[in-house]
Amino acid sequence: MAEILLHSPLTGWCLPLDDVPDPVFATRMLGAGVAIDPTDGLLAAPCAGTVAVPGDRRHALTLRLEGGIELLLHVGIDTVRLGGQGFTLDVRDGQRVQAGDALLRFDLDIVAREAASLITPIVAGPAGVVTVSQLRPPGPVRRGDALLRLVPASIAAP
Repeated sequence: MAEILLHSPLTGWCLPLDDVPDPVFATRMLGAGVAIDPTDGLLAAPCAGTVAVPGDRRHALTLRLEGGIELLLHVGIDTVRLGGQGFTLDVRDGQRVQAGDALLRFDLDIVAREAASLITPIVAGPAGVVTVSQLRPPGPVRRGDALLRLVPASIAAP
């Protein structure tokens, strides 16, 4: 199994997880990665994978990748309380997607007014299965730019 290159799923401002205003993400409890403060409302697939949508939630989804790697894409902070308002899924649970495919759309104004933050964590895990290398420094990022490199543990060991 080879390394997986992740492309930015959003256009906006790339920032480290340390700057995410939620301790679950900032302390990497769910995995390592980055966050993006979006400037548009389209979340695209950063790589090929199989979509997992938890229940009726529309603010977050997981892509299942090779080797047991899971990539969580969580639009905004405390967005679960919106109950799906302002979010539209473009995919269904179990759907196979390719890099660049539209995953979900969200209304920036609604999310900005109703959620704690628009900052969107992108985290890979579980720990011990994958090593994450950031390719993009903090700053502006466009959807499709190289963002992260995921190295499965099976090839990361010397």
